[in-house]
Amino acid sequence: MWYKIVMSSEGGLRKIISGVGSDELEDYEKLRHQGRFAMSLLNRQNLPNGEMGEFFEEMRVRDNFARSIMACSLAVARAAIVSMVAEQNGWVGTRKSVEAITEIFPREHWGFVLEAQAMLGEVVVRTSGKYTSLSVDGMALEREKKLGSTQPELLAVLGLNASGKTTVIRALQRFSNSLGLRSTTVKFPRYDPAESPFADLISSGLRGEKHFGGVAFQLLFLADMFNFLESLDASVPLYLSDRFPVYDGQVYSPDASKLISLWAEEGIDIPVTAVIVDRHPAACRKRLIERGNKGRIFEKSVEMMAAQQVEFLRLLSLGGVGLVNADVHGDERPFWAGWRVIEMTCRQGVWERALMRSGMISDWNKARAHVKRTADALFFSSRQVGNAKIVS
Repeated sequence: MWYKIVMSSEGGLRKIISGVGSDELEDYEKLRHQGRFAMSLLNRQNLPNGEMGEFFEEMRVRDNFARSIMACSLAVARAAIVSMVAEQNGWVGTRKSVEAITEIFPREHWGFVLEAQAMLGEVVVRTSGKYTSLSVDGMALEREKKLGSTQPELLAVLGLNASGKTTVIRALQRFSNSLGLRSTTVKFPRYDPAESPFADLISSGLRGEKHFGGVAFQLLFLADMFNFLESLDASVPLYLSDRFPVYDGQVYSPDASKLISLWAEEGIDIPVTAVIVDRHPAACRKRLIERGNKGRIFEKSVEMMAAQQVEFLRLLSLGGVGLVNADVHGDERPFWAGWRVIEMTCRQGVWERALMRSGMISDWNKARAHVKRTADALFFSSRQVGNAKIVS
């Protein structure tokens, strides 16, 4: 029975996500961006008495979003609701419960909010196979232990191809520099034969020139990852990773190897934190075409990428995995994508841990104050001089 419910939820989510046509993509991006501002109201502390200016600003944001969602097609509204509920599920440090998200929607849409919550609640990582099983709670506890060690931390940026991961990595690198913190970037899989002994095999497989079984292909990705991890420089407190094979294996590999991918965490000695960059599959597919890129074997259609999006949503059931939406129409998208992930990682405590691990600051409260000052300065300076600065 449980299996049937999960499959039903998967199919329902795929249908809702892929229900936005190319002619409705602009409406979706505008609504989703507005929805993100409305969601931010759920995660703020209560306003002090007398701050009526902020009160009226909140009412304006809520009213604008309510009018916009009522004016959109049902397909656009439902897809935006799924994305918003997923982001609330994956937003670390929220003040209110997930159910509180109904506050920002018109009453007419509450049923769709509850539907999205029910479906997303059933979409979780697969932890049981024919012969073995894994404990999600046990994995979360082990991660907490690793966070207290002196080992470097790896911050993985996940998401569909063309979702904006490279843009986000640049923003995180700039924020790290602003903090005075040393960090190193890596992109998986590694395609340079000088860096990885598996580069040529992986490249030819992704182009479709060589055909591997799904399990064998996933083992190649994991081998590339472990080859990298074996040569980590322990003096670097933070690694910024574009993709991470343990998590990507949950998305792109067949069911038979998903558990193998998750089990690979047994061999990882460093703590891993992850942020999913959520962008609509139709927008990602459009971006791939604009690049003149036909895509890898995994990006042949919007429907295929919508199915992958559902697999990414599964990862929210794992400890240390969050989600940030990057659907913004127009030139402001790079700025908001970068800033929102910086905001998320600040809530996750990534930068405070790295500052203390590096020896720059020994007190958590002082580290947090430094992170907040730097984030505020970066946000306002970037908005004043142009949206691109945060990712330059």
